[in-house]
Amino acid sequence: MITAEVMKWRRDFAIVLMALAVGGCSVPLPTRLAPSAAGGMLLSLQFEAGETLHYGLGLTSDNVTGIGVQPQQFSDAVTADETDHVISMARNGGAVVDVVVSNTKTSEFPQTGRSQTMRVTVAPDGQIVTGSLNSGLPARATPVPVFATRALVELPDEPVRPGATWNSRVTAETAGLPLVLVYEAHNRFDRIETVGGTRAAVIVTMASFDLSAVAPPSPTPRDGLTMKFTGSADVTTTSWLDLTAHRLIRTEWKANVDASMTVEDSGPAHETQRITAERSLAAA
Repeated sequence: MITAEVMKWRRDFAIVLMALAVGGCSVPLPTRLAPSAAGGMLLSLQFEAGETLHYGLGLTSDNVTGIGVQPQQFSDAVTADETDHVISMARNGGAVVDVVVSNTKTSEFPQTGRSQTMRVTVAPDGQIVTGSLNSGLPARATPVPVFATRALVELPDEPVRPGATWNSRVTAETAGLPLVLVYEAHNRFDRIETVGGTRAAVIVTMASFDLSAVAPPSPTPRDGLTMKFTGSADVTTTSWLDLTAHRLIRTEWKANVDASMTVEDSGPAHETQRITAERSLAAA
């Protein structure tokens, strides 16, 4: 029998799947530079105390979910505004930023959602070293990296030229369901591109993982049922970094998830998702 508690866990599992792809903390592995990388560009984020940046957020997802042979198909479209207030700067170039997500709207719920503020510390390499960005979306939408991320962008720690690659080892955790997953993100300085008259570095990050390698949830649900997770997910993130101002112009995520949660005595709950999300700097 499927209890309300089990259904909540199943829903929460779907919600955090994409957060796992970018949740937790990472330890950069040695950068593998292209042979001509000497004299390359140092890619980094730069902030100024007191400045405010405005981003538009958007997400679309196509979902098939169900328990046993009762699948349901639905699509979601979500938009929101993000305002980043740079509070202070550290000597190493890190910035304390108040991130305000507001005006959240979905295709099913036209009313505006409640705004929330999250304080984070962002390192020059894009890592969020203090604090976290939590989902501001309704339960049925999946919070991809726009709203739940450990990094704004994956940047190398050495000067690079287009074609350079580097890896990041990620340990991902989530508070919604206490799952742990370790995997590698593969990064590439893909090209230099002009966006709206601005010269930008394009960084592509790819990650794939087997959900059967996820540690089992602990503690178990209050009804004591045993759960098992299987499936796979892959995420591709493309980031456009302004080479003059050293700020993100745009970030795009594309993700595919095919996952199941088997609950003792009830059969599998299966979910597939095709997700596209973006974060774009608004014109001043």
